[in-house]
Amino acid sequence: MDKESAVLAILRQFSAGGIQPDPAQNRVAARLAGLLTEVMGGAGKGASGRDANRGVFLWGGVGRGKTSLVDATVAASPRGMACRWHQLAFLDAFHHSFAGPARHDFAKAIDRLVGSARLLAFDEFHIHDVADAQILRRAFCHLAERGVRLLVTANPPPAGFGECGERQRHFAPLISFLEAWCESVELDGGVDYRRIDRHAGRRWLVQDSAAAREGAMVELERVRRCVESAEFDALCRRPHCHDDYAQSVESAGAFALWGMPRFDERDGDALRRLVWLADVLWERQIPLAITAAAGPAATFECIGDNLRHLLGRDLARAESRLIALCGLAEQSLTSASTSP
Repeated sequence: MDKESAVLAILRQFSAGGIQPDPAQNRVAARLAGLLTEVMGGAGKGASGRDANRGVFLWGGVGRGKTSLVDATVAASPRGMACRWHQLAFLDAFHHSFAGPARHDFAKAIDRLVGSARLLAFDEFHIHDVADAQILRRAFCHLAERGVRLLVTANPPPAGFGECGERQRHFAPLISFLEAWCESVELDGGVDYRRIDRHAGRRWLVQDSAAAREGAMVELERVRRCVESAEFDALCRRPHCHDDYAQSVESAGAFALWGMPRFDERDGDALRRLVWLADVLWERQIPLAITAAAGPAATFECIGDNLRHLLGRDLARAESRLIALCGLAEQSLTSASTSP
């Protein structure tokens, strides 16, 4: 496959369902096609020079199409050449492998997750935890030595993760690695496409009553079978990790979240868990209904500057995804990429 064919293959996957790529998305598709043809040609395999092994760090605002372009690139690649992981799922799987089948062999645990793939698509990169940063740096270094290319998505560029205060020294080695081994590519056409869909947010209901819940369930059952539901407090105000959310929605065709409040500056833990839940639901493209005390903008407007600074990019992504999932209809459902 030459680069022109790769561009067409990526855009064909990206445009499934009638999506028309904008100029910024077309430009990024061309760069990802170049990466794909380099990987297919074996460039960088076992190479000792950094330039031969460079991947792509794709960044930009929420809802710009980063994940869709990465998924299209993975789908356009020959079978087994690329694998795709969401960061939190990758870390969960690593811990299970490291403590289980890999028998505390770090390299073996990582190799089990990536297999023989020569391109690792790594979605929603972020760093909040020092231990996670150390694991990721060691994992990426190991994969680079194997000749595996990286295709990473995030909201800010690598340098944007330098605003970590006293913890910066713990994150600096990972940031430096990504800056050295990946080309930074911005995707930002200025539009959050998840918000402009005419159905966006239609099942975000600004009331929490028996009638509202019943109506939401009826709406969801028209979209998907096997509708599951949960109270917000039970899901997000109790101790849960990302893997708990992945398991809780594993068999859900659609999901209803009841009683979401207006948040304030005391709700940092609950908001972090809401971000994890939103990511899990989006990964699986699970239609959602929400009963809430306020609309999307008012729900998050009182969280305070400190919390907004801490969660800003992740929270913006979660809000955008929740709104989109509250409008997801049967005809717009697509198969989410899965990890190996």
